[in-house]
Amino acid sequence: MVQSLTVLIIDDSPEDREVYRRYLLQDQEYSYTILESESGEEALELYRQFQTDCILLDFLLPDMDGLEFLAELPKLAKKVIPAVVMLTGYGNEAIAVQAMKSGVHDYLVKGQTTAGRLHSTIHSAIAQVKLRQELQQSEARLRESQQFIERIAETTPGILYVYDLLERRNLYLNSQVNKLLGYSSQQIQDLGQEFLIKLMYPEDLPLFFLHLQKIATVKDSEILEFEYRMRHADGRWHWFYSRDTVFIRNDDGSPRQIVGTAYDITNRKQTEAQLSLSNERFQLAAAAVNCLIYDWNIPENTVERTEGLTRILGYSAQEAEPTQEWWMEKIHPEDRKLLQSSFEKMSVNDDYYALEYRVRHKNNQYRYVLDQGVITRDQNGQLLRAVGSTTDISDRKYQEAALRESEAKFRRIVESNIVGIYFGDFSGRIYEANDAFLEMLGYTRAELKTENLRWDTLTPAEYQSLDQQKVQELQTAGVCTPFEKEYFRKDGTRMPILLGIARIDGTDKPGYCVCFVLDLTQRKLVEIQRQQLLQLEQTARAEAEAANHAKDEFVAMVSHDLRSPLNAILGWAQLLRTKEFDKERVNRALETIERNALSQAKLLEDLLNMSQILRGKLHLELKPVDLGAIVREAIQTAYPAANAKNIHLECVIDQPIPAITGDGDRLLQVLGNLLSNAIKFTPDGGQINVKLFPHEYHAEITVTDTGIGISPEFLPFVFERYRQDYRIPKQGGLGLGLAIAHYLIELHGGTIQALSLGEGQGSTFSIKLPWQ
Repeated sequence: MVQSLTVLIIDDSPEDREVYRRYLLQDQEYSYTILESESGEEALELYRQFQTDCILLDFLLPDMDGLEFLAELPKLAKKVIPAVVMLTGYGNEAIAVQAMKSGVHDYLVKGQTTAGRLHSTIHSAIAQVKLRQELQQSEARLRESQQFIERIAETTPGILYVYDLLERRNLYLNSQVNKLLGYSSQQIQDLGQEFLIKLMYPEDLPLFFLHLQKIATVKDSEILEFEYRMRHADGRWHWFYSRDTVFIRNDDGSPRQIVGTAYDITNRKQTEAQLSLSNERFQLAAAAVNCLIYDWNIPENTVERTEGLTRILGYSAQEAEPTQEWWMEKIHPEDRKLLQSSFEKMSVNDDYYALEYRVRHKNNQYRYVLDQGVITRDQNGQLLRAVGSTTDISDRKYQEAALRESEAKFRRIVESNIVGIYFGDFSGRIYEANDAFLEMLGYTRAELKTENLRWDTLTPAEYQSLDQQKVQELQTAGVCTPFEKEYFRKDGTRMPILLGIARIDGTDKPGYCVCFVLDLTQRKLVEIQRQQLLQLEQTARAEAEAANHAKDEFVAMVSHDLRSPLNAILGWAQLLRTKEFDKERVNRALETIERNALSQAKLLEDLLNMSQILRGKLHLELKPVDLGAIVREAIQTAYPAANAKNIHLECVIDQPIPAITGDGDRLLQVLGNLLSNAIKFTPDGGQINVKLFPHEYHAEITVTDTGIGISPEFLPFVFERYRQDYRIPKQGGLGLGLAIAHYLIELHGGTIQALSLGEGQGSTFSIKLPWQ
């Protein structure tokens, strides 16, 4: 299907615009919507109104030049600048370079622009724009991936940092430094080497340098821990706990940079200090009991309580009534019925009780207590006395509630299937997994329950040593730094993952861990696609530069090769018109004029043939062809030139040779070109052999000479257009003959091949044409 493009032609010459319009309408690959403008301002207005794929821009406009127009183009606030091809009336390399720097994708010289060249230039420019768009999209996806990693770093509860040991400053800090220390990342960076001196507690600074000395001796992935104090922005000292490891080493193996995390442990330190103080108090008051001890005389309904009442409920002994009713009134209504029911259900053999319930504090807040005691009865089983203790268990209850809430949150995370999660142990077993993990690998929950799904069998063999290192890290630290590896899917394909593991202690399963699995398939594909697009863009750029260079060389070559015969013709024509010559001199002059006219005709014929090839307009007139007659005619035509150089021209034709279907004139053109080249590059007194012989499926013609040969470096490019071996002295021609011959033979369904042992070893050109 033909693709539609919109082209804006900006040229103050109606004739030139008409030529470009006609050329564009000849393009068979694209269908064009053509916009025209004769001035820069009018063109900018058209560009505002219409979506444009390509701009043909004349360098000299009535109101501005092409560079000024290019400067205005980005100001129109469109996302993508279209392909721009500069049109100049003359080939000025300085203007072309400046235009390329301003955003032009290519340029054309007006007098030398053909329909084919215009088509190929526009196609190349549009392809460059598309490649650039794809590269930008790939880079945007990469930035999104980097931002995702950055967000993970920012959600880390501690300060994540990279510290340079040589420069003695932080190279990276996440935003947690602001939450935990009150400084921004930039403020810390601005402090440079003064950071530690100004913020670390003076007594901890020497210990930190000892910590750095230890880091110099650790192995990769080995983690060192350190506790110290830092001054917060509010002036208070906070305790921190860091875990550091080597990030980058110098060439000699010594650490250059460390990466680590720092957590605020001020509350933990305060808790430890309070615990130490409580222990000290306990030692000083060993006889004291940290609970309420009571003695309830049931028949008389009197209760004696210790001073623990004040610690638990805030009441002094004087404020509390010495009755059970006073205590029952403080119990939470929901628990009061449960408590009464529990006592009523006690049998005569039950002498011990332990109950948990809520009691209202003096501040009207309920506290959880553990009430446990012993009951004494009379000989008839009647209750006489209850002696027990009441302990405040509110903290434990709140911790249990927090733990249940934390477990519920974790369970919701597992069941939300945001990432793959499974529970396993060091041996390789997988106990539990969420749906996201199973779907990643293509397994079902039924297959998981068979206990045959193991992470060690899911892992390719090359990752075994890495797994062993991470297991050792877990055994030592309880967690391991996230790392990349691969798992086998059920269908045998590999899945790249990012794996984070934390050890769960307090279970009956040794090495029990929770593992978080992030599928990296898409990110890896984006990286591969970006690299491929970058390579494509570099290849396209190199090809475009090579095409421009070849085009410039071709223009110079055509100018020289057309000018040289014209100079000779004009020179002799002027001499014949102005001077008297004898007959011999006149004949020699006419021969020179004829020879140069034929040379120019050959050049123009080659150019016309190549133009037809590029436009796909060169066609064959197929009919039965006698190859033997073609070879003999080519020999007869080339004989005078060979004889002039005393070159022995020999022809061998095997008989009989069946006729083939082809274009006799074009095949004669190919052989004439090969023989002309052979004569041109064979020294005087050399030899040229032409052979025609049949094969089972094709006929073969070879042209072998004893000339200068073809170098191995140039041999692969011998059939490319405009290509000539720079090591060979200039012999005339545009370097199109062999390219045209190659194209014509391929049109016949045949092949043409060049062979040479090297410079000075002669060359052989072999043509193979199928019988049908």
